Parts: sequence; C-alpha cells; structure tokens
Amino acid sequence: MSPPTNRRQLLEAIFAARNGIADLSWKSATGGQSDDADVARLSSELSSLIDGYRSTLVSIPVSRCPFTGEPWNRKTDISGLDGLWWDFEAPVRVAERVPASFVALTGSLQVGRTVEDFPFLCKPGPEVPYVLPYLLRIPGIRAVLSRVAIGRHTGTAITYFSQNPASGFPLPSEWGSSRNVFLAASGGLVTTQDHVPEEAFDYDLKPYLEDGRLLWIAPEDAELTLRSGIADCPYVDLPGRRSLLFISRGKVWTSEDPPPMPDKFADIPMVDFSDVMAEIETEAASSKPTKSTTTRRCPHCGEAVRAGAKFCGHCGKNITVPADNLCPACGGKVAPKAKFCGHCGHRMEKP
Repeated sequence: MSPPTNRRQLLEAIFAARNGIADLSWKSATGGQSDDADVARLSSELSSLIDGYRSTLVSIPVSRCPFTGEPWNRKTDISGLDGLWWDFEAPVRVAERVPASFVALTGSLQVGRTVEDFPFLCKPGPEVPYVLPYLLRIPGIRAVLSRVAIGRHTGTAITYFSQNPASGFPLPSEWGSSRNVFLAASGGLVTTQDHVPEEAFDYDLKPYLEDGRLLWIAPEDAELTLRSGIADCPYVDLPGRRSLLFISRGKVWTSEDPPPMPDKFADIPMVDFSDVMAEIETEAASSKPTKSTTTRRCPHCGEAVRAGAKFCGHCGKNITVPADNLCPACGGKVAPKAKFCGHCGHRMEKP
C-alpha cells in the first residue's frame, strides 16, 4: 500500500506506526512476547512514511543576509505545529547547505487561539522575540527579525549572520529543535547540540536595534527588505510569556506553570521538595552558555539537567530514569534494548 499524500493522514499514519513500535518494543524490553517480524514491518513502514513527510516540506523565504544581500530560504513545515519538523526530540528536517555567512536560526512563537493535538514535545521558543547578546557581542555578527506564519500561530524568526567566519562559541540549536544539522558552505555535514540557557536571552530589543546589530523585515514583505532602527518596528514590546513554551497533546505550558500530574501517576509517593529546591537552585546557579553535546535532558520538559540530578531544575519532576538511549539516525530517545527506533524506524540492532 502506497503511503498517504494528504498531510493530516500522513501524520496520523506516522503516529500510529510510532505507537505500534513503542508497544512492541516495551513488551520485548519487559520480557513480554513480541514478534520481530511485526516490529520490522512497522519500522519499514514508518521509515517510508517519514520520507513521505520530509518530501512535503517546502522552501520558504525566511531572512536576508545583511552582508551579502542574498535572501535565505529554509525547508520548513508552516502548516502547523503538529508536523514532525517541530518534534523537539526527533525533528524530521532536511540538512540543507547554508551560506558561509550563516550562523544560526532561532525563534519565538505567539500561540493562536487553539493549539493542535500531537503526541510529541514541541518547544518553539518563548512568545516574545529575543536576542542572544553573547552572539551579538562578537564583532561582525548581526541578527535579523522576520515574521513566519505557522498555521494558526505567529512565529518570529531570529536569524544570525556573520561578516567573517566565526567559531569558538556555543551554537544555539535550530528553532524548535534540540540540535543543529546542516551542510556547511564547504559541503561538510555539521551537527551540534550545545546548550544555551534561558538566562542568556535578552527580550529588550531596543539597544540592539539602535546600534544596528539587530535588523528587521516587515511582516508580509515578500521582498525581504532589511530595515533598521526602532521606529515602526513591529517586534518591539510585544506581549506574551518570556519563558520557553512546551506544547504537547493540545496543551501549552512553561517551566513556571507545568501541567498537573496525570491521574495514572497518582499512586506515586510524594517527594521531599527540599531536594527539588536544591536541584533548582543548583541549575539556576549555572547561567553561562556552555557546550553540552552529551547533556542529559529531562524526559518531561526536555531541558538540560546536571549529571546525577534526581529532579529537574526547570520543571521540578523526578528524573531518576535509565540513561538515554539515542537513535544514531534521528537522535530521538528509544527504549533500552529496543530493536528499532520508534521515531524514525531505524534499526538499532545489526541484522
């Protein structure tokens, strides 16, 4: 049977295949009966479906380099947040060649009146646009703000460019992703997973607009004309939450207002919150951007946590879970001893 071409049907088929693989992998990992042939079939089906989804991504104009004057496009899913492009842990994207002046793509998102229901964690940034001062302090680096409509939501892309080759600093992950994967101008594949804490964000855009380190493109400007200064800038003093958004299953929350614990966890004993606060204080003490290609992350909110921590310093939840087992193909988390990745269908074991 050929995979569906309708985006909604394609995503539903992907989620169903993921659930099927997860169920069979769980049975296998816990000593239950599972048919390897069924897992292999579902994994092959999932891989084909994901290829089909990836082919639906369209190249859209995102920004313009202030040094070369060239427009910059990116293959993105702008139909909604339910697309796998927005899966924070295992994003389905296309590794595209970037110009030599490109540094990074970050972003923010004003959530629409309603949010889609999807079974993965989406982290599209805060609601208010921000900049990373540690990047803009580097001579020759500029950032450009631009509007990107994502279904019923309003996104702001913040794209960084450099006049000269720049390195030696933490590279923020691509907008909505836990990592960066792109082809450098030289043709080599670049993958990074550096951690940049929220403490590094600056929501006061005015100083950067005034001194020209931050430029902007007017919403709906198809010509991508670069503008400067505060006058008429539509990205200044926007309302909204200034904390990273977490979106999943039709819910939106931040680390300050985590969702209530599901009823199915009601039988878990209460924890000593003095330990939780100690972890939170420890996390808060680390405010400088640091490289962390092997960083452990909270399974609940996706934020980086200190090695050996019992509780997440961002959402406060218990994180005493086995060490991450990551898929080498997509980077998503998989169950211990899993034979196939439940995100992309990659075979974890050699035949």
